[in-house]
Amino acid sequence: MIFSFNIPDIAMTDNFITADELMVTLKVTSKTTFWRMRKRGDIPKPSIKKPLRWRSSEVDRYYQDRSNEAK
Repeated sequence: MIFSFNIPDIAMTDNFITADELMVTLKVTSKTTFWRMRKRGDIPKPSIKKPLRWRSSEVDRYYQDRSNEAK
């Protein structure tokens, strides 16, 4: 028996990044600062809660939208 699942295209092409990888991207060196930023809403909500993972495309879009709002 062969199973067929409909997986969205984005799941096949999008990468998930860890908290450590997001910290490097944001140039944040302190985990405490990172968690404070999360609490304030300066970091998008994770796509996966356990273990914490963010879709790289959602992170890019989040900061691009925030950049456009600031203009």
